[in-house]
Amino acid sequence: NYLILFTPIIDGNTSNTSPNVKTSIKVDGTEIYSVSYNVYTVYGRQERTCHKVLNISSGSYVEAFLEEVDADAEGIYSVQGTSIQVQRLYDDFGTFSLEGDNALTTGTGEVFPFNTGSAPGSSSTLSSSFNGNISQAPSGGRLRTGDGGPALFLNSSYPTLELKYYKNGSSQWATDLRKNRNDDPTEGTTIALENYSANDYVTLSVKGGSSANQRTNASSSMSLMSIPSDSHYSFVHVNTDSDSLNAFAYYNVLSSSIYSGNGYSVVSSSNGIIFDSDTGRFNVTRDGSYLMLATNYVFASADLTIFPTFREDGNLITQVNSGQDTSDDPGETTAMYVFPNVASGSYLELAVAASAQFTIEAGTAVAVIEMYSDAAPTPSGP
Repeated sequence: NYLILFTPIIDGNTSNTSPNVKTSIKVDGTEIYSVSYNVYTVYGRQERTCHKVLNISSGSYVEAFLEEVDADAEGIYSVQGTSIQVQRLYDDFGTFSLEGDNALTTGTGEVFPFNTGSAPGSSSTLSSSFNGNISQAPSGGRLRTGDGGPALFLNSSYPTLELKYYKNGSSQWATDLRKNRNDDPTEGTTIALENYSANDYVTLSVKGGSSANQRTNASSSMSLMSIPSDSHYSFVHVNTDSDSLNAFAYYNVLSSSIYSGNGYSVVSSSNGIIFDSDTGRFNVTRDGSYLMLATNYVFASADLTIFPTFREDGNLITQVNSGQDTSDDPGETTAMYVFPNVASGSYLELAVAASAQFTIEAGTAVAVIEMYSDAAPTPSGP
């Protein structure tokens, strides 16, 4: 069983400002997942995350594709920061995926898009897969942890506006996501990582913020995946908006120093990795390779480009850039990178700059996870 996580950064030719794009994932040349959307590239490069949990046979190969589906086909391309991760899952997992669009709803009502047992989800087809102790909670549309333990919650949905993460029936946090009709459907990613108790259950809701019709579209997915109990990890989710930040300067998105106006409030969970809230850095205490997965929610004072950068011991390792239109505020950019061969005592961090004045919005989150592998085989012979 494998997690396939694809974060394409998309741009169009000069004359191609609003291409209709199809993202697809293929295994052994056969398409097993696709999602279509518009990207409003007149405002710069755009990021759209998708993920799928699959059972893949040994010897198979995985590919990710971008395709423009407009009749004029003026051209699109992927740019720096595009990433795909194919990660073998440790043990327990559960995943939901919409195979059809939810029905339209009007106004500010809250909808649980992965619960097809109640409107408006009843008009969509929901696929699911479970392994080990993670299962579907009785009322549907919720993932239950079984024996408990550390696990990563990942949602990549194509909805409208506010996303809410629930645990045991209570909202843990809400994230605003603005959409522009030209970008329909838009996309927002939510992550959580913690040491769950036995029989905890989690889900996600979508809540509108206007009178416009809205829905969650096909290919939206929600997954919960266990990680080994002895793996080192750290997770921080920001609950407040930052101070106004200057253009063309890099800021650590988790440092308490940039949250003086609204206060510094985070949800965090760690094992083995030491998070320093003053600097926003993750201090590694064991040699290994580490995945950093981040959701960056940004509010802009003007149309801009944002630059999430991954750093190790202060050195820039790689950078993503993604455009944003002020009419889409706040917008979200997902970015990920695997730091190979990190030495104990090193620190990892995510810093963000932008081409105009901006704020880091509530909903921004960073997870750092030690990359685990199967145990070495038992030696044989003399």
